[in-house]
Amino acid sequence: MKLRGKIGRFSATLRRHAKTSPQEEGASGSLVSHIILRMVVISLLGAFAMAAIAFVFLYRQAERQELENLRDYVGERGSAESQLFAHAQHDVKLFRRAYLSAYADNDPRPVINFDRYYLSMPDGTVRLRPEFYYGYRDQDGLLHSGTTGFVGKEALPLNDDLKRRLVLAYRLVDEFSPAWMNDFTNLHVTLPEGALIAHWPAIPWGLEADSSLELTTRPVITTTQKANDPDRHPIWAGIYFDKSLKDWMGSYMLPVDAPNGRQLASINVDIALGELVRLITRKSADGSYLMILTRDGKVIAHPDHMEELSESSGETGVTDLGDADLISIYSQLKRSHVPQDGSPVIVDDPEVGAYLGVTELNDGGWWLVQVYPHTIVSGDVNRASYVLLLLLIGLAGLLIFAFAIVLKRNIARPLKALKQACEMISLGEYKAVGAGNAAMPEQRRDEIGLLSRSFRHMAKQIDYASEELEQAVISRTSDLRKANQKLNELSFRDALTHAYNRRAFDRDLAKAAKDGGTVVLALFDVDHFKLYNDTYGHAAGDEALRRVVSILQIAMPDARIYRYGGEEIAALIYRQTIAEGEAALSNAASAVAQVAIPHRSCRLGFITISGGVVPLAFFEGDGDAALKAVDRALYEAKSTGRNRMIKGRVRKVKARLGQTLGGE
Repeated sequence: MKLRGKIGRFSATLRRHAKTSPQEEGASGSLVSHIILRMVVISLLGAFAMAAIAFVFLYRQAERQELENLRDYVGERGSAESQLFAHAQHDVKLFRRAYLSAYADNDPRPVINFDRYYLSMPDGTVRLRPEFYYGYRDQDGLLHSGTTGFVGKEALPLNDDLKRRLVLAYRLVDEFSPAWMNDFTNLHVTLPEGALIAHWPAIPWGLEADSSLELTTRPVITTTQKANDPDRHPIWAGIYFDKSLKDWMGSYMLPVDAPNGRQLASINVDIALGELVRLITRKSADGSYLMILTRDGKVIAHPDHMEELSESSGETGVTDLGDADLISIYSQLKRSHVPQDGSPVIVDDPEVGAYLGVTELNDGGWWLVQVYPHTIVSGDVNRASYVLLLLLIGLAGLLIFAFAIVLKRNIARPLKALKQACEMISLGEYKAVGAGNAAMPEQRRDEIGLLSRSFRHMAKQIDYASEELEQAVISRTSDLRKANQKLNELSFRDALTHAYNRRAFDRDLAKAAKDGGTVVLALFDVDHFKLYNDTYGHAAGDEALRRVVSILQIAMPDARIYRYGGEEIAALIYRQTIAEGEAALSNAASAVAQVAIPHRSCRLGFITISGGVVPLAFFEGDGDAALKAVDRALYEAKSTGRNRMIKGRVRKVKARLGQTLGGE
């Protein structure tokens, strides 16, 4: 029974030491709370991971769908805008066939009747008669109007071939233009010798043209000359802003050559492109926009540069505008080889951060480009991913809530009963637990039930064993007493340095302060020891600390050296006088520096120590006051440069005390 009491008291001691503070208990929480917390963390991580995977999947799906939509849109837009250009190409080719057919007929009447159409003017030019513009009715009563003609001085004198071509040009312009004016602003035919016949009801151009005008130097003629158009392809000139019509215009030119290759004329139509320009210059709220470029690097229309383009008549190059995005877009398209059959393609331009949908407008060398920022796709996907993440978090929350209910009912309650049984064991109530006085879930057919039954069996075994152990403990008491004595000695030693520990220091300081005499107290600190650990590692730091203690022990064999705490070392030295004790401590500190243990992270390159020194006799038995004084002295030594010893400041004592102890 005596042994049972000892075991009970020992269990109570263990329980008392094992108890946690309320803060620690609240921080650790219950097992169930920890499990639920882990589930919350894992669920959130899983939700974020699934949302990330979904984002990648959705982004690819959305990107594919958006690019398909962009391709369809660009294709449809290009097809719609190409209709106007297609009409121009078809009509102008029809005009060319009619002109060549009429020219191939050698009917002399156009030459004979030339003066019925054209009039030599006093200014030296030849012009179409005014009535062809202001209007006249033919023999069938049909009204003819809106056409003017101008033949510059450089075309004179007129030969029969030129007269014939001039009359044919007027007659075909007069024939075709009334039906084409819904599509075109004007129709005009130029002759390479320097003549122009135009159907332009809004402006009597041929009647008002200056007599000094030299058409052979103007783009209206030079553009289709063989030197500038050797392949004899139709030419789309750039967009320009017509101030008289207050609208954007574009010109389509087609050379007319005789079978022998000689240029007879050029057919030109001006098309109003105001609707197309307004479509292009209107930026969408999502940041997408349209532009028109040419294969050879000209800017036809761009929403940010229409003012500059209005002054250039289609001659502005991509690099002329200083727009880095525009240059990048053109470079990407040039490398992508845009099909000339009008098929839409999608090109990614990472520098601009946009997809480029592009199609060629009816083989005219013009690219209709839709710039579609990446952010449109990512913005939609971000919103979808955010909704998905919220749904996943909500689902995880419901699962965690359901799991928490099951966990508390099937785990928390049985564990609470086991905990109460453990507390009874810690109080030494083995017999009560073994007899079934502690309610445990032994009836369960799972691991918790097995644990409960095993726990009760263990309590019985402990109770039985306690009786047998009593005799064994008695026989071992003597051995235990000896072991305790040895253990008690070891308890006053520091395990690392084998110097005395803080416990021994507190004991010895109290005794020395009470006894008085010429005892000197020192407190050392290894300079920059944290840097030493950071540089060489904690194992090297431990070894360095052992060496410092060993040096101090060798330097002061008659002193007691203590490891005060961390890298702090205390010493109590007994000498004949206080001055001798202080000198011995100072010499010991210097000895550490002389050994020069390497320390590359400090200024001197080796380990040094700083310290404070006070004589205990000056404190009249107050060890705590002496310890505070020496600690202040140590702090002063460290703050004034380290590697030095500082005497602590003490209050004055009686004169006879100084005389008895040797003074300072």
